[in-house]
Amino acid sequence: MGLARKIGYSVVCGHTHKVGLLHDHSSVSGRITRELFGFEVGNLMDQKRASYLGAGYANWQQSVGALVIDGKDVHPIPILIRNGRLNWGGKTYRG
Repeated sequence: MGLARKIGYSVVCGHTHKVGLLHDHSSVSGRITRELFGFEVGNLMDQKRASYLGAGYANWQQSVGALVIDGKDVHPIPILIRNGRLNWGGKTYRG
């Protein structure tokens, strides 16, 4: 979100080790004048291969992100990966 505010555009960042979606909206007299989002989409790495982690501990989150486009509107959607599976559109996908 910090980068989105700094540059004035919505931002999607990958391999951030975190998953998160923040919105920042401004309005005047009830009319939205600015909509920004900052979207971090986590990672897809095999964490067992992160041998550079001395103690083997990491608090990283696995996820992917989808951008659903409806005309001029873009809807960011975080999709969590749990136990090697993700759910999208009513279906479960396994890695």
